[in-house]
Formats: sequence, C-alpha cells, structure tokens
Amino acid sequence: MPKPKKEVLLLSTKHNLDVVSIPSKRNKSKNRDNTTAANVRSKPVAIVDYNNGKCGIDKSDQMSSYRKGMKWYRKLAFELLTGTAMVNAHILYNEIATRPIKITEFREIISTSLLGLNDQRLPKTKMLVHLLKKYDDGSKRRNTKNEDVSTFIEKIRRWLQKKKLYTLLQHTYKNLQQDRSQKEGETC
Repeated sequence: MPKPKKEVLLLSTKHNLDVVSIPSKRNKSKNRDNTTAANVRSKPVAIVDYNNGKCGIDKSDQMSSYRKGMKWYRKLAFELLTGTAMVNAHILYNEIATRPIKITEFREIISTSLLGLNDQRLPKTKMLVHLLKKYDDGSKRRNTKNEDVSTFIEKIRRWLQKKKLYTLLQHTYKNLQQDRSQKEGETC
C-alpha cells in the first residue's frame, strides 16, 4: 500500500520542535517470525495537534452539508441558520448531556421548542371519525391510507415516549414557558 510522503511546511507560534511517537493507523504488522508488533511513527507535536483539530472541521463539514441543486442564496441561508450553528450546538450538547443524541433528533427538539408547540389537544372534528374505512364483510384487513388520524397521532406519541423524546420536548417547552413568564414579570 503506498504511503504519502509529502513535505509539509507548518508555521506555529505555539509549538516547538518536539516529536511524539504515535501508533500508525495500521495497528499491527507481522514480523518475519509471525509475531505481531505495533508500528510506531514519530511526528511533530504541531502536526498531531493540527490533525486532531482537522477531524472536528471535517465532521462539521460533513454534518452540515446541504442538498445539491439548490439556488446559492438558499444554500447560504440554510447554512447560516441550520448548518454551522446547529452542528456546534449539537457537539456542545453531547459533551454536556448524559445521553448523547443524533443530530436529527437534536434538530427536531430545537425546531419544536422554537416553534413553541405545546401538548394541548385539539378538539376532534367529525371528519376525523369518518376517515376510518369499515369493511362490510367483517374482515380484519386495514387500509392504511384511510386510517384514523387520531390513531396515527397516538402512535407517534407512543413512539416518542418510547424513545424518551416526548418527555424531553415537554420539559423543554415547560422551561421556555417559565423563562417567558419570568421575563414578562421582570419587565412589568
């Protein structure tokens, strides 16, 4: 396997010429007598610090990537609003939280809390009751397209409770309400 051997110039005011021994990415290689030994390479401390910092940038770029084919101004707005800031907030949250979550779940939680959605149930209309298709022959088959909407909402709520996101959303919304009421009390 070819090894990259490029000369790298690095200017740093933080580092000196110290060299650190680091195991190679291919952890083990076999010697002539079939025993395994770890490959060790020596690298300058400045290069090691650069590589450690570069990993975070690559991950940020990967997670905040956007769909191809969008107009440039939409890309820019999407990147500014949900890209870099959201990824940075997600990384900070996972460092602080006891249970790290995926970025998609984090975005859902943030968006619902920003929208101010609450848990109040809307009154059922007559239309919702009639969406369930009943069969005359008494069979148990179900048409999923005509399933009762309230049943679907309950399924989603149960799934969120199982994933423990529903309680997290409730907790976030209650905290937002308390913060708003405290701010209103201070301004009056």
